[in-house]
Amino acid sequence: MPLDSYVNTFNRYLQGRFGERVARISFETGIPCPWGRCVFCDNHAFVPRGAIVPGRRGWESRLIDQKKRMVSRYGAHKYLAYFQSGTSTSGDPRKLGRMYELASKQEDVVGLIVSTRPDYVTEDIVRRIVQSAPSGDFDLWMEIGLQSAHERSLEFLGRGHDAGAYESAIEMIHRAGEGRIKVTAHTIAGIPGETTADAVETARFATRHPAVQGIKIHHLQVYHGTRLADRFEAEPFALPEEDEYIVLLGEMLKVLPPHIVVMRFFTEGPRNRIIAPQWYSNTQELLKKLEEHCKNNTITQGVGRST
Repeated sequence: MPLDSYVNTFNRYLQGRFGERVARISFETGIPCPWGRCVFCDNHAFVPRGAIVPGRRGWESRLIDQKKRMVSRYGAHKYLAYFQSGTSTSGDPRKLGRMYELASKQEDVVGLIVSTRPDYVTEDIVRRIVQSAPSGDFDLWMEIGLQSAHERSLEFLGRGHDAGAYESAIEMIHRAGEGRIKVTAHTIAGIPGETTADAVETARFATRHPAVQGIKIHHLQVYHGTRLADRFEAEPFALPEEDEYIVLLGEMLKVLPPHIVVMRFFTEGPRNRIIAPQWYSNTQELLKKLEEHCKNNTITQGVGRST
């Protein structure tokens, strides 16, 4: 059976919501991340090539080109405007709201995703995201970077906020967004010093608020030129091998509520920028391994919630 049979994947959600394939098109605000001190962050790896800045000269023609690529590559004729890069709620709220609105009101765009840090969520921004929707059934998401529920891990990663900031952001989105915005928790698994139980606790913590409808789980990677690379080269630390990570994912999936949409399982970065871990399987191969692990171990999403 496909992975969708074991996990509520994003593709499964989109097929159910829209009845056809929907592709994400990368947008950005053009404003650098205001924090810039996360030890793992490498803009060369995290900023998608060809991301579109709404309102910038030539942006509409670039959007047309992106749509054509999505049709050719995925057969997708509907799209989500995905503000992924950096901290997409940092800047003048009026200008940001205009960008969200421009992206959302383009033909065949059926949803908006805005990615940000929990300490850059304001009521003004939340309301502008809601106001950018061209209709009441438009799909609205905010992706909030929690990374870990554990303070020692947040300090290790240089996040500059605590887990409580995530909870405050979720509550603000729920209140100011009047229930219109679905939240995706962004988490990292395989952080040095964390156990499987720690990762499982992050999965529970991240998804316990009713506003949270999705989760992204990434494995920690060390990229050239980052603060994490400096640490790793000075004193190497252990990171999960791919088979170990598959097992870890399985344990996290067990405690996720069945309705939570799992939007991602692995980090995807340029191989020539990765120092560690050096995995050999590509994303499709890793997904197949996860599918086999779920099948062989009778794992379905939420199967272990009562334990």
